[in-house]
Parts: sequence; C-alpha cells; structure tokens
Amino acid sequence: MSKNKSIAKNLYNNFYSGNYEFIIQSLEVTPKNKMHDLDSVSLGLYIGSLIFTGQIKEAEIIYQEIDKKKLSLLLFCRFYFTIGYIRLSLYEKAKNLVHDNLALLNSPKLNSEDLFYIYQTLAFYRFTFGSFLKAKRWADKAYQYAFQGKFTYGLGLSTDLIGHCLVQIGLIHKGLSTLEKSYNFFNSIQYGGNATAVQISIIIYRAQYGIDLLTSESQIQKALKKLAPTDTYSKGELILEYARQMLIRGQAQKAQHLLDENSNEIYRFENKYQAGLFNFRYATILFYKGEYHAALTLLRAAKVNLNPNVDFQILRQIEGLEWKISALLNPNLSSNLFTKKPISYFDERIQNRMNPSTNKIFNKGEDFIGDWIDSLKAFDIDKIKEITKNRLFGFIPLLLKIKNSDSVIFLGPNRGQALLYSKGDALFVPSGFTSTMYKLLSVIKTNKGISKENIIETVWGYQYRPDVHDKILHTTISKIRKLMGPFHFWIEWKEGSYLLNQFVDLKTRDYLTAVSSKNSLFEVNSQDHKTLSDSQFSKLENTSIIENQKILNYRQIKLLQKMNKESVTDVSDYSNQFKVSKITACRDLTELTKLKKLVKLGNARATKYIKNEN
Repeated sequence: MSKNKSIAKNLYNNFYSGNYEFIIQSLEVTPKNKMHDLDSVSLGLYIGSLIFTGQIKEAEIIYQEIDKKKLSLLLFCRFYFTIGYIRLSLYEKAKNLVHDNLALLNSPKLNSEDLFYIYQTLAFYRFTFGSFLKAKRWADKAYQYAFQGKFTYGLGLSTDLIGHCLVQIGLIHKGLSTLEKSYNFFNSIQYGGNATAVQISIIIYRAQYGIDLLTSESQIQKALKKLAPTDTYSKGELILEYARQMLIRGQAQKAQHLLDENSNEIYRFENKYQAGLFNFRYATILFYKGEYHAALTLLRAAKVNLNPNVDFQILRQIEGLEWKISALLNPNLSSNLFTKKPISYFDERIQNRMNPSTNKIFNKGEDFIGDWIDSLKAFDIDKIKEITKNRLFGFIPLLLKIKNSDSVIFLGPNRGQALLYSKGDALFVPSGFTSTMYKLLSVIKTNKGISKENIIETVWGYQYRPDVHDKILHTTISKIRKLMGPFHFWIEWKEGSYLLNQFVDLKTRDYLTAVSSKNSLFEVNSQDHKTLSDSQFSKLENTSIIENQKILNYRQIKLLQKMNKESVTDVSDYSNQFKVSKITACRDLTELTKLKKLVKLGNARATKYIKNEN
C-alpha cells in the first residue's frame, strides 16, 4: 500500500469514528500546508470535520476555493453542509444545495457513489420538512446506488434514514430493526462515529415509545458517558429525552436540575429545534408546578424562533401545552388544534387522544406508552398497580383526575403501600404503612383542629390518657413522616394537634372504585355518592337541617328520623348501614353528640349512642 493510500485510510477511519479534531489538527491549512496541496479526499474530510465541530463558517471559506469540476468532492461536501445547515436551522442554504445537486443529475460523469450522495441529500432534506414517505422513497433510491457501488458507508447512511422514516409513520419496530441494520453496516467498516449516532437514535426511540421502559434511563446515562466531548448535538438529544423520561416518572425537580445544568450548552449550539424542545420541556415543568403564566411566556417566546415549515413537530407540542394551560385559565376557550392535519404518527396519536370525537384505533404493541395512555379512557383499578410496576408516576394526575399541580396521597394500591404526588414529583412507598396509619391520616385530614383526645378515641378506640397515649400518637406520626420522605412536612402541628396540610388531598382505593364505575376517566362520583343513583342523591343532598350553624348531612338526618327512644347504635352499625368508613361514622356520630341530638354511653370500643329525647 502506498504512503498516500495509507494516509487516506487513516483519515477515513478517524473521520467516520468521530475523531474530527484529529483530522483538523493533521490537515490544518498553514503556510507549509496550503489548501491546494491537499488531495480531494483529505480536503473533503477536512471540510466535513469543520462542519461537525461547529466551524461551519471556516468550512464555507475553504469550500468556495475548491475546484467545482471535481463533482465527487463537490457532492460529498454538499451532503455534509446540508446536515450542518439543517442542524443550525439554516434551511434556505440547505435548500439551495439540494437544488444544485438535482441540476447535476443528467451529468454523464456521475458514478454510483455520486448518485448516492445526490439522493441521500434530497432524502435528508425531505425528512427535515416532514415528507416522510417521500424521504423514504429517495432514501431507498440512495440505498440502490450504494448497493450497486458496493459503498458500505452509503448503505449505512441510507438504512439509517429509512429507519427514521419508518418510525415517523408509525412502524416503530420495523424502523428500529432497520436502524439496527444501519448500525451493523457501520460496525462492519469500523466507523464508530456513525455507529454511535445510530445507537443513540435507537436508545432515544426505545425510550420515547416505552420499549425499554425499565432500563431506558440507565441506557441514556451510559450513552452520555461514552459520548465524545465534541458531539454536542447528540448530547443535546440525549439530555432532552432524559428530561422527558424524568417527567413521566414523576421526577420534575430532577428534570429541572438537569435542564439547568445543560442550558448553556444547548443554547450555544444554536440548533433552534433543540432550543425549542428545551423550552417546551422547561415549560412543562412550570406547568406541573402551577406556574401557568411563566410557562405560557416561555412557550410563546420559543415559538418566535421556530420555523413553522420545518420545526412543525415541536411547534405542535408547544401549541398543545399552550392550549392546555390556557384552557385551565379560561375554561370556555376553544381550539383549532383538532382540525389541523397530523404531521407524524406521534403527533396523530396525541391529537386523537385530545379529541373526544375521534375513535381511531392504532396498532397495539408499536408504542407501549401510547397504548397505556389510551387504555386510561376506561381503566380498571389495576392501572394504579401498572403505574408502580412500570414507574410511570408522572401519569398519576391523569389517573386520579387531578391537576398536575395538585398534591395527593393515595393509600394503596396494595396493603401497606402509598403513592405521594405533588407538582410533578412522586414517591412510591412499597411497604410500611399500617391500617392504623391509614386511619390516622384520614382523621387528621377530614377533622381540622381535632384534639388529641378525639384522635386517640377515633383511631385506637382508647379513653385518652396523656401520659400513655401522647407517646403512641407522636411515635406513629414520626413513622408516617419518615415513610413520606421529602413530603414529610405535609403533616403539620398546629394549636396542640396534628393536621394534614389543607392543600394535600387524600384518596383511597374506594376513590378509584368510584372513578372506574364510569365509562369515562373524566367523570367521577364522590365516595359518599357511590351507593346511590344521581336522582336519589340529589333528593337527599337537598334535604338538610341547620343546627347551631352546623349543616347535618343526609346520613345524620336519616338516622335521627329512624331512631326512637329505644334505639341504640354504634360506629360499626352506622358504618354498615350507610356504607361509609368507620372514621366517617365516628365523625358523624360525634357531631350529633355535640349538637345534643344523641347521648354517648360508654367509652372506647364499648361506646354506644342513643337518641336524646330532651
């Protein structure tokens, strides 16, 4: 092998392995190494390396000086300039290069490799503008010429683009399989840089569509560690998907910290699509926190810098979140989002889910997360178990029919477990909660300002003795706070007793039963309504008695109407009669006793109640 061929092979290997800095340093144009002294291969690789390291202006200067009669060099450089321009959102410049290439199609001097670059450049440009079927057709054509010319690098590039097209039209598993072929092509010729880029695409898609649901975060972390420091574009892609994974797993604070750490680098790279996606992710976090106006401001600022003809996918996501926030602030708001033509499979699926009038069924198994969200339209109680199994804690608000900015404790789904959620952050407690703890949380939530005496009597059934029972109460509260982790402050001490923060809701398995009794996820009956028809409850609800500024509920009214001077009731009897918890029963009976409608006999578990005839 001649010395020149050996040098060329070494340059090729370094270029396709992503060692762009090595090539720049080796071929740097100096007085001793003039540009015209470099052969076409070296010059093309040098220009490509400048483009991929963000030095596109320097690459343009050198490109202007090359001999335009060297068609192979020209087409090689135009391909990489097109990639570079699109990454920097310089779409008009990319368009001009595509047109220049098409003008050369009738030239008799073109070989198979030249024709590959013409069609691959065109396919990449079409893909950028959302014409995925056309892009696939031109990428198939590029593959044919690469195959004819036994151009393995071209086979890798064309199958890579075909794989992306298939994913965008909804054939996700076929697309991933095609990307695996591309990865194998690049590996066979030891082009590590391209192989890494394809591998990153595979990791992101598998994470996005829930194919590697339990391992996607760790795979993204590993990819970030292996990434070359100069590959800022791939780093941005991984960071933004990593933030999304954190959000759907109920880790909003971690996602915000990740974005804060990498904001300068993402903005510095000047890719408008990535900057727009960054703003969208950050606005989503603000939305979860209930900072609606700040989120809207960020979304609207992001739209200014995006090109609607190119950045349509991120623009549609921005518009969707903008509409969701605006609808919260103005419930009468209407939207034209449902009438817009879907751009990709991902976009169509979201649009179908938001529009109740459409019932399109998508191929199950392609998109696990999409399938799972769609199944929530008519879910059963096991959905909460699927959340804990697959760590999809970010969907708790959707399942429990609460706002993303709400705070809630869900007691369940299994005995001893609890789910805590607040403003995009979630904690799953797999074990440790006892039935006594459940009762205690319910009591301090539903009875504001309840005394320690009443807490001990209601939860434990003991006659209160401070020297004995204060320690029991304080110890149990301490254990609950420990289990609640970062949300321990929700249990407050005020005016000599405990209470659950007024902004924290408490939901039980009974709540999910009430929700699942409806066909729609968005219609919920309260727990007190669950044994009555709507008409029955309406009649009872309108029947109330005001006693000493206290409104009696229908259960209390019905009990008083039913009881006579010989009647006796207790907590268990009341609970069974009205299908409510013993805590609710105890509260109702205690209120009637305070109003002197009932007389309390005995203490603790032997407590009975009779009607006060006076």
